[in-house]
Amino acid sequence: MINTIWLKIIGKKSPDEKKSERIEFLKELLWVEINKIAKKPSEYAKNLTKDFYVNSLIISKKDGSVLMSSDGDGFSKAVKGSSICEYISSEFPDTKMMTIKDSTGYNIIYPVGDLVCLLHSSGEISDMEVKRIVERLDEGMHKFDLK
Repeated sequence: MINTIWLKIIGKKSPDEKKSERIEFLKELLWVEINKIAKKPSEYAKNLTKDFYVNSLIISKKDGSVLMSSDGDGFSKAVKGSSICEYISSEFPDTKMMTIKDSTGYNIIYPVGDLVCLLHSSGEISDMEVKRIVERLDEGMHKFDLK
């Protein structure tokens, strides 16, 4: 106890303080390594797939042109997704989100204005998770000035 007080008086750090500073530094370094800062939209989308444990993310316009994709160009998936979105929206105008389950998992189509967000996951995704993913994708759209 007296040793700790003495170290404070002379302006030195105790071994416990040094240890906690090292741990904080390593945590920060690990976070930077895991969450690499994206320099391209595709890197940003790939980082989001890791963050939310989804297989792929694509943002496209309703005409099928891809703005951001985690798996290459994603053009064929974007065209299919936007075509399905347009058809279902014409039959059911108040549709907010579409979930299609096939043998590979869940395909979620989420229209936002003139954009279509396509998500593919091997497991179920809740509405709240989809909304959070779309919010993060929107942040990326603004970051890379894609709108």
